[in-house]
Amino acid sequence: METTVPLSDRAQKIPELFENVSYFQAVQSAASRPWTPEDPDGNIIGAIAENRLTCASLQQKLRSAPDYPDSAFFYDEPRGSMRLRKAFAAMAQATFMQGLKVDPEHLTLAAGAGAILDNLFFMLGNPGDGVLIPAPYYPAFDIDLQVKNAVKPVAVHLTEDESLGEQLDKAADESAAAGHPICAILVTNPDNPTGKIYQRSSLVQMLRWCHQRHVHLVSDEIYANSIFKRDQEPMFISMLNLAQEHEAELGPLLHEIVHIVFGLSKDWCASGFRVGGLYTRNEVMLTSLIPLSIFCGVSGPLAHVLAVMLEDLAFVQTLLAENSRLLGNAYSQAAAGLDDLSIPHNPAAGAVFLLMDFRKWLHDATWEGEDTLWRSLVDDCRIIFTPGKACHAAEPGFFRWCYARDPPGAIPAVLARLKPFLAARSKA
Repeated sequence: METTVPLSDRAQKIPELFENVSYFQAVQSAASRPWTPEDPDGNIIGAIAENRLTCASLQQKLRSAPDYPDSAFFYDEPRGSMRLRKAFAAMAQATFMQGLKVDPEHLTLAAGAGAILDNLFFMLGNPGDGVLIPAPYYPAFDIDLQVKNAVKPVAVHLTEDESLGEQLDKAADESAAAGHPICAILVTNPDNPTGKIYQRSSLVQMLRWCHQRHVHLVSDEIYANSIFKRDQEPMFISMLNLAQEHEAELGPLLHEIVHIVFGLSKDWCASGFRVGGLYTRNEVMLTSLIPLSIFCGVSGPLAHVLAVMLEDLAFVQTLLAENSRLLGNAYSQAAAGLDDLSIPHNPAAGAVFLLMDFRKWLHDATWEGEDTLWRSLVDDCRIIFTPGKACHAAEPGFFRWCYARDPPGAIPAVLARLKPFLAARSKA
């Protein structure tokens, strides 16, 4: 009689965590025949948070990098080579952290922002602790926080009808009563999935709330250089800038609880490079990250190539300006097309997303009804959006469109496929 040798209890729980990102299966299936200008009937994958618009410029730059030095083939500092950390710090200081002295000694690099978050919440929370996340939010946060660390994401839908502090108090108290005391807030700015930029006043309230409650504040700023509307309010400001501005008021503890996550995946069209960064002035955390980073370090050859690229600050500014221009063009095209189809959507100023409101096309205003509509879009239109349930939307009927993942010609293709589909559904 055959027997199965059991895995650990934690390993057996992992498959359950993927239920909320079950749309990945549709993405994997669709990837066998993607949309291209040569195959206009291919599948359009609008559910993966990638930017591919500036790849050509990046590839051209990387081809000019000098050969690897011998040192690239051997061990380096676990938290990332000092050369790459200096280049990362200089890039941040010249772009989205302007006005700051970004110290590479406070910077840790790892194999992607997901690895950064995994290590970070290993240190911030005990199993069962809660993390407040303004919702809707990036679906894979559920994986990042829970797969290894069993830290519980707690979605909080913030409104302008009530003070932010009171809403956070209520959510934290309810979470604690349910057995999940809050250890941190995790906020993404610019936001995924809405593309909005947070008001300075809201960020300051989060900062003060975390300081008062002695919990950590994690600011995911991985889209900080993917802003295409810079001439309107609210203007982006890094949480690190705000922490410095309020240090005299709130005291040195502030810098122990503020942690900034960023990387190359989004702004640099380089999700496959797997390079993320964590900036923190918490000395105990920085020391703990040395052994933790051994398991997820950036490879020596890649570190060399990226350092050469980022040290060229003129190229950095040129590429990021091109990226913002291309993102703005793509967003404008997609948003105008949705307006023509009378599909409501959130106005965005950054990132790579449009959050669309399909509620009037739901035949059943339930999560099951949303799933039915989503599957019809996959089967009938060959379009994969991210379902709102995966993003912890407040109610059924919202879909996230990552409009920067496919070539620009895919945007009119999406709109052309949606028009007859929605017309037919309205009559049904």
